[in-house]
Amino acid sequence: MSGVIDHRRLLDEIDAEVRRRRADPSVAALERDLDASFARFAPAPAAGTGFEAMLTRAQDASFVDASPAVVSSRTAVRRLKGLVHRAVGWEVRHVAVQVSAFAATLTEAVRLLGRRVDALEAARADPVDPFEPPAWEWAPVLAGVVAGPPGPVGLAGCGALAEALGAIGIDAVEVSGDPAGPFGALVLSGPAVRRPPAALAALARRAAAAVAPGGTVVVVDADPAAWAAARSPVEVDLGARPLHAATWRVLLADAGLEPAGDAPAGGAGAYAVVARRP
Repeated sequence: MSGVIDHRRLLDEIDAEVRRRRADPSVAALERDLDASFARFAPAPAAGTGFEAMLTRAQDASFVDASPAVVSSRTAVRRLKGLVHRAVGWEVRHVAVQVSAFAATLTEAVRLLGRRVDALEAARADPVDPFEPPAWEWAPVLAGVVAGPPGPVGLAGCGALAEALGAIGIDAVEVSGDPAGPFGALVLSGPAVRRPPAALAALARRAAAAVAPGGTVVVVDADPAAWAAARSPVEVDLGARPLHAATWRVLLADAGLEPAGDAPAGGAGAYAVVARRP
């Protein structure tokens, strides 16, 4: 049938032409020149967002050229630019040298700080990850504890439980940041409960306000003794230590919640403190 375009054949011909042109050394050299020009003039994020890449761009840009171009298509403008450059060029060079030296020193200082941060991270070897309850072990345990007033179950710091609780018919949602509610129940664990003591006291108060009357607040974390026994002395000293269950009972009581006992441990070396809003 006349007039019908064979798309497959067309694509093959285009591909063959591209390959033929790319085999030309002059085209490869042009591509390299274009890449170099892009890396030179493109904004820093476009040329790479890594720490070292950004520092390299900053260092390259730290040089201030004190000899601007004076070319112009108009003779009078070209002569005026040259006159201005000869008149103030010495001062511009003086300022450019100082600014370039300061910028180069600053970028090198930032690079040095980056190396020290890398050394500190390497010294920790394996950063201590906050405890997160195994979803398949804790979901059945929490299912009976969070039953209460209508409303979703908020999960702060233990998002892996959302899918496990949803699989057994519980409306569970992951909470990012501080809990705001309203929730029928709220489970705190993982990064949410690994904060300084003053911040944890404030967290307990926000959790109490985030659940509806009759709602439940559950704190799930590792037992401090079991947590320390499974880690090296360096990890224990540098890691985010868990609180004892007794400490959480006091914090939750001070926040106005009533103790409701402890849930059975859904895993070895862990606990779950339960409190309810009156």
